[in-house]
Amino acid sequence: MRKLAFVGVCWLLLSAVAAEPIVSLAALPFGNLSDYRGRLMDRRAAAAVSTEAPAPWAPLDPPRVLQALEDLNVPWPLETADVQRLCGQLQAAAAATGAIQKVEVQPQGAEVTIILEVLEPFSGEVIGYAQAMGKFNTRDPLAVDERVEQALCRAARAAWTALGPPPTVVGQTAAAVIGERLPVRLAVKARVAPKAVLLFYPPEGDPAAAPLAAAVVKTIAAGTAQARLVGKREEVSVGAVAVMIGRLP
Repeated sequence: MRKLAFVGVCWLLLSAVAAEPIVSLAALPFGNLSDYRGRLMDRRAAAAVSTEAPAPWAPLDPPRVLQALEDLNVPWPLETADVQRLCGQLQAAAAATGAIQKVEVQPQGAEVTIILEVLEPFSGEVIGYAQAMGKFNTRDPLAVDERVEQALCRAARAAWTALGPPPTVVGQTAAAVIGERLPVRLAVKARVAPKAVLLFYPPEGDPAAAPLAAAVVKTIAAGTAQARLVGKREEVSVGAVAVMIGRLP
């Protein structure tokens, strides 16, 4: 019976760790540093980043994000504290922002370079940064704005690829929070390094719910990561699912 019970516990742990996370993302309008002044380029860049975001990133509906920005009633560009407030209002696990760095219109295409940043709101830290270029060529008689749009989408796709692996379940909390310390029992194949940023979700419940807290990995030993809590929305219980979403610089 003890053996069966042990197998059952292991199976539950593996099931939880193998579950696909759903990590909500608020894509904010980009700054436009280029000479190109196409219509609503700032919002189109945010839409491209949302469209090209790989699973398990779950971009929020762009009109909802824009309405929340309007409700904030703060000057642009946003300060880190404003982004944190916005994510709290939207219950977003992270925010994507950046800039359109360069737009080059060509006779049969276009080339767009963007900078993409992902910010974790509990800590207020940028946990992912990438610069990427997208190029589009066609023999069809497309309008300039359409060619730029195609290149912009390719740039967003390349930026997500350059950021590295998408959010991944890496383990579960092995004990309750003690001060700011939070031990995480890592899954067998989890690849976690110091400075990795972890989000914590309830072991049961809505997989698309907002994260309970965030922590930064300090040390790893004997299959357990010791993390420092950087912010929380609710208490983190034993067995909470740990999702790695990025890394501090």
